[in-house]
Amino acid sequence: MPFSLIGLGHLENTLSRILKSGRFPHALLLTGPRQGGKFTLAKDLAKALNCANPGPAADPCGVCLSCRKIEEGHHPDFLVLRPKGVSQIIAVDDVRQLTYDLSYRPFEGKRRVAVIQRADLFENVGGNALLKTLEEPGPSAVLILTAVSESRVMPTLVSRCVRLRVPPLSRARVLEALKAKLDLAGPRAELLAGLANGALGAALALDPESTWEGFVTLDLLLGQALEPTLKSYRAVGEWASGAVAEIERLKKLEEGESKKVEPDLSALGQRRAYYETIVSFLRLWWRDVLVLAITGAATRRLGPPPTPAMRKWAARLATESGTEAYLQAIDLIEEALNRSLRSDLVFANYWLSLLTTNRLKA
Repeated sequence: MPFSLIGLGHLENTLSRILKSGRFPHALLLTGPRQGGKFTLAKDLAKALNCANPGPAADPCGVCLSCRKIEEGHHPDFLVLRPKGVSQIIAVDDVRQLTYDLSYRPFEGKRRVAVIQRADLFENVGGNALLKTLEEPGPSAVLILTAVSESRVMPTLVSRCVRLRVPPLSRARVLEALKAKLDLAGPRAELLAGLANGALGAALALDPESTWEGFVTLDLLLGQALEPTLKSYRAVGEWASGAVAEIERLKKLEEGESKKVEPDLSALGQRRAYYETIVSFLRLWWRDVLVLAITGAATRRLGPPPTPAMRKWAARLATESGTEAYLQAIDLIEEALNRSLRSDLVFANYWLSLLTTNRLKA
């Protein structure tokens, strides 16, 4: 079977040549967008290095015992290290355990492959503890690190790895995949593709119906903000109160879980996802409005077809200067939320500043 990722023929050809040469690097750093397929590719490489019946392109067969065990996550020679704990760091003790495990020869396969996800989340001591293993991992060990950006990884780690970037997919490719995998097309598919930013995994992780409902709600509120009335203030207040209540509920749940010996981080993940969804909605909406304002056409949009609210805002922004402030305001929301500032104040500040830029009507 071919590698699992789609639309990455050039990268797959490069990896196939390396695999065929028999000189696969002992340390590889894969960078690219979140949920953009880096771990999937790393797992495919682990399969290829241990496959009993590799294909003509040195790709894994996917059906031998070794490939199946790696896919299911219980191959003794396939090791995965992820950030842990509420702080979401890669701790030094986990790194030391991994280096100890890599010191053994393969139990079943040809190579021992360790995948380190989010290599940008090493604490300094943990990153330094990995250096010797990266330099001299042993003849049968391979380390594959993944990160969103090379610049976020410790330079001492980057310098010891062969670097490859997993590029984002084009909007057209994501739409094709959504049609093939979910039989989804039209505005809902265009919304998921726009929010995904070229990462198919991100698009597939979204529920089409609830995502669409959320986008429609924000579109309605942003339309009301153009000509605010007392009614629109109340509507925005109700939405903001609901969003803040949900975020605070998840925050309290997360704080309660952090007190456990082995905390369940589902609440932390949900809260981050909730933040990110709102920010992504706003960023996509305003980006397409600004493109419409500048070009007068919707052909270069990233999301679904422009709504009446988007067209009204575009008509206004076409005559304004400093329109980039609307996107900069979203950057401030994201920065404030990442700094764990009070979410109620963050959202209230954004919506009130948007509403009060326009004249209140009765």
